[in-house]
Amino acid sequence: MNLKTCIVANWKMNLNIQEAEHLLHEISHIQFDTKKMDITICVPFPYLVLATSILKPKGIHVGAQDCSAHAFGAFTGEVSAAMIHSCGAEYVIIGHSERRMQHHETPMLLSQKIIQALEAGLHIIFCIGESALERAHNTQFEVISQQLTEVWPVLKQVPVDRLILAYEPVWAIGTGNSATPDIAQEMHAHIKNILLNQYTSESKDQSINVLYGGSCTPENASALFKMADIDGALIGGASLKSKSFINIVNAV
Repeated sequence: MNLKTCIVANWKMNLNIQEAEHLLHEISHIQFDTKKMDITICVPFPYLVLATSILKPKGIHVGAQDCSAHAFGAFTGEVSAAMIHSCGAEYVIIGHSERRMQHHETPMLLSQKIIQALEAGLHIIFCIGESALERAHNTQFEVISQQLTEVWPVLKQVPVDRLILAYEPVWAIGTGNSATPDIAQEMHAHIKNILLNQYTSESKDQSINVLYGGSCTPENASALFKMADIDGALIGGASLKSKSFINIVNAV
């Protein structure tokens, strides 16, 4: 099955409202084939409505960078998946390595977030990846397998057309030290093999995009996208400048 290539921007905690609006308008002029590619821009919570109003008419999706593990209630500072959906956003990132490390997010918490996103009708971009130490100890394949297995009871409930996996080698994020295309391909093939084993009765694994998310730039994007099992990219810093982001899109 030929999947659409998915390009996802993760702005993280960057840009003020004026800068965000300017960048959104620049992105809205990207020319791309919606039959072959999906573009999603994951913005900070305060910009969800603005981003939706500018990008949705252009066929570009909007997502949030996280959601609460709770549906509603006395959870000061939290933003629920239903709130995100009500802003017009369609996607949410769950399990990003920065959230796992900085906020000590556990498999149980991530599972609760997946459930909330699923019930709210959002598409889920679930992140997995190994640290520099884990790769140095040559345990990267076991780490990735565990990160998927420990949330699989809830992840398997997500319709395959609403699930995207993003492989983000933690040692490459924001460092400029991207994995080589061969290293990235090796891990993507491993992830797809896990999916094949999990979906034993159907070929659902063939419908799940696996994106590369470790310092994808205009310089390395083309080589990464040529790999057989890399279905797109989760882009951080390079998505904050329209020129670099557009160049990555054009590399597909």
